[in-house]
Formats: sequence, C-alpha cells, structure tokens
Amino acid sequence: MGSDSWLLGMVCFDTVPETIVEDVLEAFLQNGFATHAGQAKGLEAVEERIYRDSEVGSRSGSSSPDGNVKVWYDADDGYTHSNRNYTVDFRLSDPADDIAPITIRGPGDWLDHTTQDHDVQAQIEALVDAFEALTEAIDPWMAILAIMPDGRKVPEGNPPDHGIEKLPFVTVFGEESFDHFGGREHVLDTPVYETRLLDTGSVLVRVRDMPIVKLPLDEGPPGSPEKHLLEGLSADDRDRFVDPFRDLEDGGLATDPVMCEAHAPFEWDEMDYKLFPDLPDRDEHCHVICVRREGAKLWEAHNGEFIRRLVDESGEPIGELPESVPPDQEFISTAIRSAYEEDPPMHMYRMDATEEPSVYARLRGMDAVPRGESIWENRDTPAATREQSSQN
Repeated sequence: MGSDSWLLGMVCFDTVPETIVEDVLEAFLQNGFATHAGQAKGLEAVEERIYRDSEVGSRSGSSSPDGNVKVWYDADDGYTHSNRNYTVDFRLSDPADDIAPITIRGPGDWLDHTTQDHDVQAQIEALVDAFEALTEAIDPWMAILAIMPDGRKVPEGNPPDHGIEKLPFVTVFGEESFDHFGGREHVLDTPVYETRLLDTGSVLVRVRDMPIVKLPLDEGPPGSPEKHLLEGLSADDRDRFVDPFRDLEDGGLATDPVMCEAHAPFEWDEMDYKLFPDLPDRDEHCHVICVRREGAKLWEAHNGEFIRRLVDESGEPIGELPESVPPDQEFISTAIRSAYEEDPPMHMYRMDATEEPSVYARLRGMDAVPRGESIWENRDTPAATREQSSQN
C-alpha cells in the first residue's frame, strides 16, 4: 500500500441539493470525524469558507461552490492516528459537465495493516457510515469508494455505460442502475460482505470488510459479485459447473491441479461435483499434472495414465471410466468451479509442450511421472511426487 495508493471517493449526480455542503459535512461530523485542525471548527464557518473561496459567488446567491474542506478521523481510542485526513472536493458550479461533482481523497498508507500498531477497523466502519450518510443526503445515481490505483475502473457516464468491470470497495447504486443489474432485490443479493438498503431506495454494496487484503479477509458468501451483477447470475448458478478443460482442444496439453480421494477433505461415494460438500481451497491439491485431452478424458502426458473425465455443467463426469480403472483412481480437479465464481484461468493452465510448464506450473511446480511408472505405485503419496520441479 503506502504512498503509491490512495483512497478515492466519487459521488456522481446531476442536480445539486440546496444544503449539499451542510449535508456532506454533517455526514462526516455525525460519524466520528471533525473538521481539520487549523480550519474553523464550526459548521457554519466551514460552509462560509467554501462559498467565500468559490469563484462563482456566495452561499446566499443562486450559484454553487467550488472548493474543498478537510475532515479528520477523531476517534478517542488512545492511539495516535497518523494520516487520517481526508479532503472533500466540491465542484458544483457545473455538475452536468463533471462525472463526480464531489470527490473524497484520502491517504492509502493508514489502510495498510502491516504499518499499524492498532486496529483500523473502527476508522473503516466510520468512513463507510459517513459515505452512506452523505449518499443518502445527495441521492447520487452512483457513488464509489475505492483504493487507487487498484485495477478498478471508475464510472464513465450514467448507466449502463458506467465503466465498472470490477467492483471497488464500496459502491452505491442509484435507482437508474437497477434495470441494468437485474432489479433492486438482485443487487441486494450480491454475494459480498454486506449490502445496505438506503432510505432513498439506493443500495450500498460493500465487497469486503477491509479496503485492502488483510488476512483473515471477510468477503461474505462465495461467488463473483461482477458475474452476479453484470452477467445476471444468481445463487442458483452455484449448481452449474465450469470445467475449463472443456475448452482445451482435442490432443492439447495443460496442467491440471488435482486431488485424489485419499487426500480430499471430504468423502464421496461417486464422482459428482454437486455432491461434494465443498471443493478444496484452490491452492490445495495433491499434484499439478501435465495432461493431454483425448475426447472427454484427460491422460497423464508422460505415461498415458488416466487422470479424470471432463465434467459437464451439472457437475457429473462425461462418459464412463476406462476399463480396468477403479472409481477411487479418478482424480478431482480444483480447477473446476461453479459458474457463480470467477472464471477459471484456462490460459494459465494451457501448455505448448510437455517440457514447457504452464504459467500455473511455473508458479506452483509440476509433477512429472517417469515413463513406465504408475501414478499409483506409492499409495501413501498417490501420484508423482518423485520428480517435482518448480520453475520461475
């Protein structure tokens, strides 16, 4: 995190409420913030400063202010909260020409838990509550609260051309958004840390508990928020499975992260992914094996031994096991996931040749079975741990 990242809030609206400066400041002041030391502490004095500094007029006139005010987190918890200052920018003279007439800027380094000697969760909760309060007062068509730069796109115009492909930390969707995202109830059901129905009818969507990755991370129920909103998927799609190796061309090579029955964290009577209580963590597997596709089956590329069948959308393997292969000698693949999750990264598994590891294999290592040996020769470690390589 640190100085290369910062907090950005964007509040997108077209009509300026009469008491907008007061409303924004009240949202912060009622949720643990104060005006910055060095500025007048009174609400009226801060408002007058903004209108006085505006190039377009005074508060008593019909024009709107352009200016900024600083607020700071004022928790009395015994800690010195460094870098807790936020700047609220008002560009209200011509809101129709400005995608976000109000922006909020803040430092990123205080969000980095590795640099803190105290828990910053209280400040995060106060910030989210203040953001909720000010969006209820303004009723924007969209508002976001994000860490930048973070690979997130910011709005580019009113829905549906909003430009968001990956949800930021907090998004407030206004009434105009619901037709594009499956309705208000569908937005409320987004698989995230929390959603809030605001008094205005808008919905606040908070992706996780922290704006940064702080383990253990609470991201709410499993699933892809983007698929839920942008592709119209629902919780029912948890029962629709995606096997990325169905996209592998016949005869093509790839590395498959697999797990055998003996090492799986659950038991099963048959190979049916929808019956598994939970797929293992994506980082858990017995082996990363180079496989070759032949029809609906995957075979170890070095010795031609059977690995597994491809899996259809219902979670069941396609076709029958090869003759002489017992059911307990079919691997499950941790690359398979439900349609509700992020897309499986097939490009990371694909290989051009057996001696050229995939991107995934370079990161995780790849097991090579010597020619003529069986994957199952050593039942204590039932696969090719005999010759593991890890390449960077």
